[in-house]
Amino acid sequence: MSTTYQDDRVSVDDEGIHIRSLLKTRHIPLADVRSARLFDLGMSRFRLIGIGPNRPRTWFPADPNRRHRKQGIELDVGRFFRVGITPDDPQAALGAIADCTNGVSP
Repeated sequence: MSTTYQDDRVSVDDEGIHIRSLLKTRHIPLADVRSARLFDLGMSRFRLIGIGPNRPRTWFPADPNRRHRKQGIELDVGRFFRVGITPDDPQAALGAIADCTNGVSP
């Protein structure tokens, strides 16, 4: 298992995407990722956890540093709610996701 992207909250490797929240770590297998795309956080950056005001179908795990970020990644995992993550370097994380999933579509 080689890590292709890692920061304090998000890591991407050949097994999946690991999102560290305040109390637990959520694992999303790469096979579940239908698409991943970069988006501007806007007003969603002021939410600690939950659904952002400008992204009503995107669930954000807890990230106390989200207010300092401008962009995030929205993961479509085949459920009603998408998963919104806010890595330190969204471009690098999106590239790592694309590399690990053989070019996941935006």
